Amino acid sequence: MAASVSHLRFDAFERGPQNRAVVGVSVFLITALGLSLRLAFVGQESLWFDEAWSWRYAHLSIRALWIEALDLHPPLYYTLQHLWLTFGESEAAIRSLSVIFGTASIPLVYLLGSSFADRRTGLISALLTATSALQVAFSQEARSYSLLTMMGLLVNLAMVQFLRLESNDRAKTLWVGLAYVLAILAALYTHYIAALLFVLAGVFGLLRAIQIGSIRMAGRWLGLNGLVLLGWAWWLPTVISQAQGSVLGWRAPLTPGTAFADLRVVFGEPLIWHFPAFADLLLPSLAAIGIALVWRKGLSALYLAAVALSIPAAEIAIDVAGKAIFGVRTIEWLAPIYLIFAAVPLSRLRAILALPLLALVVGIQFNGVYHYYVVPATGYAFPHEDEPWRDVVSDLALHLCDGDVVLLSPKSMDPPFSYYFRQHARGGITVLGIEAMGSGFLSDPRLVRVEAVNTAGIETISESANRIWLVGRQWLDAASAEELSKLREQLLRGRRMVYTHVDRNLRTELLTKGSGLDDPGCQLRPTNNR
Repeated sequence: MAASVSHLRFDAFERGPQNRAVVGVSVFLITALGLSLRLAFVGQESLWFDEAWSWRYAHLSIRALWIEALDLHPPLYYTLQHLWLTFGESEAAIRSLSVIFGTASIPLVYLLGSSFADRRTGLISALLTATSALQVAFSQEARSYSLLTMMGLLVNLAMVQFLRLESNDRAKTLWVGLAYVLAILAALYTHYIAALLFVLAGVFGLLRAIQIGSIRMAGRWLGLNGLVLLGWAWWLPTVISQAQGSVLGWRAPLTPGTAFADLRVVFGEPLIWHFPAFADLLLPSLAAIGIALVWRKGLSALYLAAVALSIPAAEIAIDVAGKAIFGVRTIEWLAPIYLIFAAVPLSRLRAILALPLLALVVGIQFNGVYHYYVVPATGYAFPHEDEPWRDVVSDLALHLCDGDVVLLSPKSMDPPFSYYFRQHARGGITVLGIEAMGSGFLSDPRLVRVEAVNTAGIETISESANRIWLVGRQWLDAASAEELSKLREQLLRGRRMVYTHVDRNLRTELLTKGSGLDDPGCQLRPTNNR
């Protein structure tokens, strides 16, 4: 019996009508598992800063999203989120759009793995994607990254098919080419980093034409990429303008330590506290073996290896050259490709070896998902753990009085504050946001109206207001901490600090000329809980 088991190679997943049904059921169950993990506790945490900005942009008109360069990301995700607001504006409702994209990526990983290798590889890579803590985390975040992951997989699926075409296969070339154009356009309108995938795909498409010696295929490929550029022309001036400015360079300069830490988050298991070195090296080692096993198996295998390896390298090079773009968020969409390569050696081992090893890998990933759910402030891919806006705003609302001034430092905190304060908003409360130039667009009139105030206007506020609530972050860089200290010193002239509330990375302070937190003359009003 042991001998027969040792020679099993997942034969149930080989070709045949009956076995195709087994595969279909397996893909469905794996996808259902991934969906369950992505839906669990999806509304538990407050929207964090970036997510609240997604909500803010989603309230703009579609015309405004596609005409104005409002963010450092293209407008496709915000447009979809704008339409998705029809289903509600709770934390769970807003994040559920990303849940859909993240869940859809699981069967796409199966299709890519089985198309480039075999069904066993596809199934194993789909399972690894379904149980990846990183993929779960970004599928629960109201940002564009799970959409980028899905679109990247669609581009790669089309490319794997294109790289196997013959020059005389016109019908298939048409359909594969159309799929490629639509997928890469969607990726480009989702995130600028997809431009690296566009360049890489363009090079490999020409390599395929050279490989089979077809000038006609080269012409078709150049025509398809011309269509992509034509479709992207609407937004290309914005891309160039932002690339020349500082909009894209918002992160601190890259160091070897930060680069390694980001790579570890994406390709290791940083939430594993026991035997972390083993957990961090297991998947990368399997992926390296997988690349070594398949890189000579055709241009499609070489293409996927190039996507997995060259795009992070290109990001690092661009970062070192002075444009800070490398980070967890710009490489996490590549993780499913690494999982496909990690599945290759597992699919080729005999079952007596493969099944225990697969169980070990999945067990480690489940452990990571568990810690993602239950451990506060892990610093993994769950930054809203550090910004509990719901609790902070609720505490603030309990103590507000008529005539109070709420001062956001800086004004960019407007969206997360407004998202929760709109449930407590009432007359008699002024909400201001510090902005160096005293400019910028206001919140949507349907939401909380936050007026901008520059540093010169603070003096007027300080003279007229009796009670000022200062809302800001607890952990700041040296320059921001110094600015906040000067602001606090200015506001304390003629006042005293009577209340401080700190919750993780958020801090609320009350500075008043009165007697205390609840002054005798303070008129408390019930909040308007809508």
